[in-house]
Amino acid sequence: MCNRPCANDECVFYFRAGASFGTSLDARAPCALRSVVRDAQFSGHDSLVREGDSRSHFFVVRSGYVKLTSFLASGREQIIGLRRRGQLVGFAWEDTVYPYSATALTDVDVCQVAHNAVLQILQEKSAVTLRVVRRVAEELAQARALIREVSGKNAHQRIASFILSLCPAEVEPTESLPIPLTRQEIAELLGLTRETVIRVISALTKDRLIEISDSGVQILALTRLQALAAGNPRDGRSGTA
Repeated sequence: MCNRPCANDECVFYFRAGASFGTSLDARAPCALRSVVRDAQFSGHDSLVREGDSRSHFFVVRSGYVKLTSFLASGREQIIGLRRRGQLVGFAWEDTVYPYSATALTDVDVCQVAHNAVLQILQEKSAVTLRVVRRVAEELAQARALIREVSGKNAHQRIASFILSLCPAEVEPTESLPIPLTRQEIAELLGLTRETVIRVISALTKDRLIEISDSGVQILALTRLQALAAGNPRDGRSGTA
């Protein structure tokens, strides 16, 4: 079981010691699933879950990045999402099989939880259930936002939004952020070509919105990048398709 202290406050099952959220959780055990969680580690390219397999466990990402993919009717595998610290992988309320595959992009540290174990906890702790509902709703909203970006935004806006999505809440935007996807994978996720992704990243770098290095991407002009992602090229400058 998980014996390590947890400070993953982005996780839906984490409660700060002494916090009141309409719950009687023991302040000494801020993880609501502490008794049923197992630590697990995956290396890059390892599979966490496979589309169509019977659902048994889900995961909460503690560190690293996980890629979600699904097979199209044509048989081609399509990237449909990215999961990072605090987010859920393989969780579902009723599905009996995994609706997608999940693959580690980097070394990944996770909490592994059996679905049947968490259902009992969700029945007993309404506050935890509320947080899970909110997180699932957030992830659905992210999926809808991705659809809107692919269908209604130009290439510069899509890539600006993608770069902003890499920044966790607790990380300063000026810190270097890893880019866990290849240029081809970014293109697939955003509905672009690899050549377009390379060209737009070069333009954003030239305009000093971002800086690319071996360690990842650094946001140099957060307000301008946000303006560009929102569709205001006058403020973001890089606004052509």
